[in-house]
Amino acid sequence: MVALPRGVIELRASGVFLPTQTAQHATHAAATMSLALAAGRVGACVPALQASEVVAIGACGGAELGATWASSRGVTDPGSTTALWAAAVLSGSVRAALTAFADVVLSLDAVAPVYRPEFAIGGLGTLHRASVVTGRAGLGFELELR
Repeated sequence: MVALPRGVIELRASGVFLPTQTAQHATHAAATMSLALAAGRVGACVPALQASEVVAIGACGGAELGATWASSRGVTDPGSTTALWAAAVLSGSVRAALTAFADVVLSLDAVAPVYRPEFAIGGLGTLHRASVVTGRAGLGFELELR
C-alpha cells in the first residue's frame, strides 16, 4: 500500500490478490472450478484515533477495480473465462509504526461488488457468484511517501 502524507484525509492506493480457490459441484464431484481475483484499490482514509505514539486506528472508503479468472475441469467441455471485478469498500484498520515512514497494518474490510457475474459449468449450472457483501481481513506493510 502507498499513502500520501498524514493529515485530516489520507489518499491510498493498493493492490489485492486472492489466490486460486477451487469449488466442487455439489452433485457432480468430478466437476470443479478454480477462481482467482486481482484488483487495484483506491480510497480515502480518516485517522480516527491516535491510541499512542506508535498505534493508530482509522477508517477508509474506496473502490476496487480488477478481474476474476475462472477455469473448469472434470467436465466434457472444460473452459476458462475472465470477468470484470468492481466493488465498493469500507475498511477499518489498526496500524503500528515501524519507522517514521513505514507501518504494519491490520485491516478489516466490507466489500460490496457492483457487478456480480455468475461462473457456471455448462449443463451443471452456476458454481460461484460473489456475495452481496464480503468480509476480508488483511495484514500488510504500508510505506508513506512525503
